[in-house]
Formats: sequence, C-alpha cells, structure tokens
Amino acid sequence: MVNLPRGAIRPPRHAEARHAEACLPNVTRPSQSADGSASPASSLGALEHSTAVAKGIAKRGIDVLFSAKCALLRGLGIIDFSLPPNHILRRTSSHTIRHYYESGLTTFLPIATAAVTFGVPMDQPIKVLDFACGAGRQLLHLTRLYPGVQAYACDIRADAIAHLQRLYPSVKACANKFDPPLPFPDGAFDLIYSVSVFSHLSEQDARLWLPELFRVARPGSTLCLTFNSNNSLGVNLRAGKLSNSAADQLQQHGFFFDADIAGFEKKTAADL
Repeated sequence: MVNLPRGAIRPPRHAEARHAEACLPNVTRPSQSADGSASPASSLGALEHSTAVAKGIAKRGIDVLFSAKCALLRGLGIIDFSLPPNHILRRTSSHTIRHYYESGLTTFLPIATAAVTFGVPMDQPIKVLDFACGAGRQLLHLTRLYPGVQAYACDIRADAIAHLQRLYPSVKACANKFDPPLPFPDGAFDLIYSVSVFSHLSEQDARLWLPELFRVARPGSTLCLTFNSNNSLGVNLRAGKLSNSAADQLQQHGFFFDADIAGFEKKTAADL
C-alpha cells in the first residue's frame, strides 16, 4: 500500500537475391537436397508450421466448447457472469471457472478493504485503474461490487483487452506496451491496483513502472500493488512450483522475480 503525497530502414533485397540465385548454374537451393528432394531443414519447418496450425485449430475448438459450456451454465442459473475465452483464462493461475471467480474475489477484496480503510470513496464515481488486468479476474468484482466507479484497465495482451471490452463495455480498457508510458494523462486516477504484476518484473523494469504509476496517480491517491513475499514463495515452494534458489535469492538480495515468465511476457509484448 502506497499513499502518494499531495502536492526507414530499407527492406532486404529478397527479389534481387532470388534472381541472382536463379541465374547461377548447377546451384542447389537450401530448401532442397542434391536429388531435388526436400532437405531436413525444410521438412522440419513444414512440421513446425503444421504443428502450429493444429494447435491453433485445437485452441479455437476448445474456446468454442468452453463458450458453449459457460452459456449453458448461465442459462441454468449456475453462474451469473461472463468469462473470457478458455485460452485467455488459462494464462492466469485459473484453470477452472470456479477458481477464476474465487481467486478474483480473494485477491480483490483485500485491495478494496485497504482502499476504503485509507479513505478512498469507493461509493463515488472515482477513477480506478486495474494495471495489467490480464483475464479480468479482479475487474469482474470491481464492476459488480462498485458499479458507480469509473473503471479503467490496461494490459500488454491486446487479445485479452479486446475480450474485456466486449464483456465490460462500461470499462475503458486499452492495450499498452511492455515499457512505459501509459496512454493516460498525469494525475488521472484516485486508485490504482495490480495483482502480483511486480512479481514478474525485474528490478530495472519495476524502477521504470513505479514512477509511471506515480505520474498517472492523482496527488493524494492510493496505490495497492501486491507481489510475492516469503509467505507466498513458501507456498509455491512446498507445492513444487519453485526451487530453493528463489527463497535464497529473496533472502540474499531482497528481490525475486520469475525471469522465465517475465522474458516470455516481454517478447509477447514486443510482437504486438
């Protein structure tokens, strides 16, 4: 919990290269062996492409089945909320509908409680930012419990943002880059929260984002930023999700982050 004080690169010449290669006699192209058959590298590339296509088809098929399941549950009155596609939901720790709902509630309620304790008027049309909103687990409960606030959300995943815009038309959601700045003016928000985002940022990236969140926070506003601690790392360690080196790094350096997840997310953001 933080209380803020008041106060033209030229393209490669592929065509010329292909033309020059075609003019050379008796040259074996890289994609073929000497007898004209496909080379191992070419076959491997075709296999990787076929695998990617198959995975894409399977993902879309599972998303369709998951969407039908959610529609059936809503029709039967078992659930009364919408969910993102299955592949977006599974990017989080939530692999079931129940966990999506319950984990969103158990992570949002402490934030809301802390905000109210520190004087944030959640019953008024204040501006609240869900920083790195992901699949919208906390956003679901923010909009249900405090419908009067002006909710904003941002994330590096443009596909997740597109679905959140469909699920929550009243929420102003947008995609952002992995590095600052955010597309918001100075002093825009009365409350900014994020759930374990800083657990996946390096110390250098965290030092970039903290001043940026300070910039878009209104003077006197509140920031609720959760992150891994000795307690949560201990739970993951006992569950076999982390090695002892994580606890050792936190103990020795006072800082730990998941480099694999951070690197993957940074590459994903760069590809947007």
